[in-house]
Amino acid sequence: MTKSRSQPTFCGILYYSLFLDLIAFPNLAHGLCTEGLYEVDGECCRPCHAELSLVIRQECSSTSNTVCSCSPGYFCTDMKGDDCELCVPHQVCRPGQYVKSRGTERNNTICEECQAGTFSMNGILDRCLPWTNCTAQGLYEERPGTAITDARCSQDSHNQNISLSCNLGIGIGIGIIGISIICISIIGIGIGIGISISSIGIGIGISGIGIICIGIIGIGIGIICIGIGIICIGIGIICISISIILLSSR
Repeated sequence: MTKSRSQPTFCGILYYSLFLDLIAFPNLAHGLCTEGLYEVDGECCRPCHAELSLVIRQECSSTSNTVCSCSPGYFCTDMKGDDCELCVPHQVCRPGQYVKSRGTERNNTICEECQAGTFSMNGILDRCLPWTNCTAQGLYEERPGTAITDARCSQDSHNQNISLSCNLGIGIGIGIIGISIICISIIGIGIGIGISISSIGIGIGISGIGIICIGIIGIGIGIICIGIGIICIGIGIICISISIILLSSR
């Protein structure tokens, strides 16, 4: 007697069909997630996008989503618990400032202006540096410091001071000489004029004409001396002016 085969049930056919689907499409075991992403609660774990300056702090698992944080040099402006969704660069302190508080993953950099008497050339220091004290080093301060530059010292202070003193002394001395020459010249002109008038009063003779000539020559020499005195005064004024300009530029 031949045994009849049992007919497959509906449930058996359904399980067999699902089995074939899993063999043919293994990705269905993980939903529609692409390679490297895993399914959590029916959704794929989100990636940490490098173009948004995000990096992976904690990898995605079968029970938790990916946790992202900021790349170095950035801080998060949109935190969702421990997860960051948006990063922006830390503030960069400019020259003339110092870094009061360095930036972290959650806080921006805080910058402060340098106080008087200090400077910062690049803004990357934790404090501003004091200006160099040229006087304490026995040097001449050629240029005072600013918020971004140090004071500039020079070793030629002694020679420069001597040069300024010499310029002032020469200028004043030449000016005095010029004034003296003018005064003497005026006296000479007065004597020449007096001699000429006297000779006219005595009479016009050979001796009188000679005295008049002497008087005229005296007047001419006096006028020439006045010109020389004026030139000396001018040179003295120039020397004094140069000294004043050098002093004001210190």
